[in-house]
Amino acid sequence: MPDVPSVLLLAGLIALGGLVEGVRRSRRAGPVDLFHPLIFGSGYVAAVCLVPCAWFWTAPAREAARVPIPLADLSPDTPALMALAVVGFTLGCAVPFAARTTASVRSVDPGRLLLVGRLLLLLPLALACWGVVSGAVRAYGSAPAGLGIHSFNIVRDLVAPVAVVLILSARLRAGQRLFSPLDGALVAGYVVLVGLTGERGAALTVMIAVLVFLTRTPGGTVRAGLGFLAVAGFVVGVVLYRNAANGTPGSSVVGMTVLDSVPLTVTTGVIAERVTGDQVLDGATILAGVLRLLPGFLSRSLFGPPTDTGVAKFREIAEQNGDLGWNFSLPAEGALNFGAVGVFLLPFLVGLLLAFLYARFDARGSRVGQLFYVLAVASLPVVFRTDAQSALKVLLYPAALLAMICLGMSLAQRHRTGGPQAAGAGGGTLRQTEGRSAEVSPISTISHYLPVRWVVELGRALQVTRRRRVPAPGPRP
Repeated sequence: MPDVPSVLLLAGLIALGGLVEGVRRSRRAGPVDLFHPLIFGSGYVAAVCLVPCAWFWTAPAREAARVPIPLADLSPDTPALMALAVVGFTLGCAVPFAARTTASVRSVDPGRLLLVGRLLLLLPLALACWGVVSGAVRAYGSAPAGLGIHSFNIVRDLVAPVAVVLILSARLRAGQRLFSPLDGALVAGYVVLVGLTGERGAALTVMIAVLVFLTRTPGGTVRAGLGFLAVAGFVVGVVLYRNAANGTPGSSVVGMTVLDSVPLTVTTGVIAERVTGDQVLDGATILAGVLRLLPGFLSRSLFGPPTDTGVAKFREIAEQNGDLGWNFSLPAEGALNFGAVGVFLLPFLVGLLLAFLYARFDARGSRVGQLFYVLAVASLPVVFRTDAQSALKVLLYPAALLAMICLGMSLAQRHRTGGPQAAGAGGGTLRQTEGRSAEVSPISTISHYLPVRWVVELGRALQVTRRRRVPAPGPRP
């Protein structure tokens, strides 16, 4: 059996160093935060990038033959590229940002947020139920044809995390237990139904969001650690169930689980082997992803069929059809557009975004800037295993929906109570100017709920980090 490439071991040590640094940083504010970007983020990325690559490089021929694309079609530099992606992501997560917690311009009634979250969750719950009834597990991995269950699954996957964030944030703000029997039944029912459709990504997003909020409760760190075991069991269970439903021959549980993450290695290796030098696309598929942020029917009418996205280009380059069952990956998108530099750069930027959002995270907040981190870190397994178009939609669509809900409810509460001062009297928090209540205009409210100034803030924060000045630790949200 060949030895594990040493570059993978080196990247694993760097990720381990990042994890230790994450523990050190989070301990400044209290107990270890399992969802610090350097702990959960770097640990996950190292696991899905390094372990499957090491398995594919050292697996017996019989096991490796189960991968549709043979090892010979991959670049010999693939291990180095996967290691580079892990290092880039870890360094991005390690950029220190000063913690910034801002009181809400107008506190929204937690009871109303809770009601909206419950009602909103009914939609993805119904769509997941439809997927089970229609036998979606038997169509898993096939290319979508027209407007069907695949199209509605997009709505399901984007709405469910927002609903769960609204429910859990509202309950924390109200000082209640994280779950009531009703909320627990709704969330657990959704996760189970999604698993019965043969999918994991949508359910994992919700489960990770729950674990993030769980760490913000007394004794939640230990319970969240046990929750990771439940997540691992869910992942393995869905793989076994899906294989049994489709009559797919199985191997060991470990082998099947690792095999399921091999596409990150394979997509990156194929791109690195077949796209070299001046053949790189210089950001073309990333630009296409930005332009196609519009809903599908609008982007098709404006830009034509999506033949310019990362997934489409990979299928063209690898000469594979849509029934392969694979999507794309962030390292492969970087290699396709910028070569080895892109393999480092794109994961670095994702890690940087997580570090930036973590510094603004407040589990009891009612603004998108305070809650965006939950959506971002919970969707990391999806973002890292897809192309730029899907990754941007997975990040921005839920954030936009959450912003519209929080902003709309805040404005409605202001109208109902007769102004910001009355709203503050109802339990909200007003901004204070020299000890006096300050009037807040609608424009000010909108600017606080929509992250229009984040680019400027990010630039300022990066300037601060150059001075290496770390602020005194404060209490964790």
